[in-house]
Amino acid sequence: MKTSIFFILTIILCIGFITSAQPEICVDFDSPSAPSSLEITSSGTTITLTWGAATDSPDCSGIDYYVIVKDNSIIGDTESLTFTDSGSYGATYSYSVYAVDLAGHEGEARKNNFTLSEKTTTTNSNHHGGGGTGEIIYSANGSSANSYVCSERWVCWKWNNCTNGTQTRNCTDLNSCGTTNKKPATSQECESERVKPRGLFGITGGAAADFVKSGTGISVIGGFAIITAFMIIFLSIRKKRFAKKGEEVK
Repeated sequence: MKTSIFFILTIILCIGFITSAQPEICVDFDSPSAPSSLEITSSGTTITLTWGAATDSPDCSGIDYYVIVKDNSIIGDTESLTFTDSGSYGATYSYSVYAVDLAGHEGEARKNNFTLSEKTTTTNSNHHGGGGTGEIIYSANGSSANSYVCSERWVCWKWNNCTNGTQTRNCTDLNSCGTTNKKPATSQECESERVKPRGLFGITGGAAADFVKSGTGISVIGGFAIITAFMIIFLSIRKKRFAKKGEEVK
């Protein structure tokens, strides 16, 4: 009896251990949201980006890291909510930040433009004849109030010729969001055109068929037919005349 009880308890413990050891399976089909804000400040030529956290669902997934884009080029990624860059005085930059979740889905980008401030000292005179010193500061519009969610707007050029079974084309996001969620396909499989046998005057069979069906083709063929008919009639008349002259000679 004791052996049976011990055996049953052992089975229950093993089942509990196996059940608790099963890895959690997370099914995530959703992309993260855009960061809630994006503020850009500067100190000298150092530019600091700070943004609000993005959200992601389901709860078993989550944000893995953030990607930083500057003037349509990725310049880095981070797991934190801040990033440091450098720039030049008086220059304007376009920054985008988007989240990538644990399943690899890219979220929408939060975008903001920023002009790096520069202080320039000038001397001004007033109507009393005195002098004064003032400072001109280029405005920096990197506040979070000026940030916005960037929506992709793709345009694509025509497909290139088929090469080795593949066609490619170039596509550009007019809004330069930095994300590729809605980017159209830029390559596809294709079948190279076979070299068709050349026909009369170097025209391919398909081109010849189209030519025959066209108005010009009908006119040309009709002209050849008329000329051929005249030639046949002319040769027939000449033959009869020669035959008649031969009978008269006899």
